Amino acid sequence: MSNKGTSRNPVSTARRKSVTTRRVGLGQVCACGESDPLALVEGTNPIICAKCQRLQSGKNPLDKHHIAGRKNHPATISLPVNDHRKILSEAQYEWPKDMLQNPENSPAIAAAACIRGAVEMIKYVLDTLLMWIVDLLYELDGYLAQKLGPKWWLKTPVANVKKDGGKNA
Repeated sequence: MSNKGTSRNPVSTARRKSVTTRRVGLGQVCACGESDPLALVEGTNPIICAKCQRLQSGKNPLDKHHIAGRKNHPATISLPVNDHRKILSEAQYEWPKDMLQNPENSPAIAAAACIRGAVEMIKYVLDTLLMWIVDLLYELDGYLAQKLGPKWWLKTPVANVKKDGGKNA
């Protein structure tokens, strides 16, 4: 049994991504703009992503992701099918095989999988829910500095907001 929480095999990861790209075709893009081969549906013409295919079929565009792996815990969370395919399922392929499959039903392995799955979910939430705000605020500051000057905030209510989240007295 593996005692490391690391990737099974980086060569396998690269091979899996290469095979997926070959199957859907290099440079393929869904009409919605999705271009990640892991989200695209093999054999469709024109190429389509899993989300668009489900929407066209009147089906739910969300998947239930088993956070800790199906064998370790029943908890699931609904998320967009494309993200499930290209981010979270792909992340679980990186788990040691015995952690994901837990053939002996070890409670220690199940606990490790719960923690690893939760960490991956938190990373997913941070990346998808919050990182766009970082980019927006950075761009907004540049725009405001250009329009109102480099210290644009001094004569606004923003000047009264403390960096620790409190208000100035």
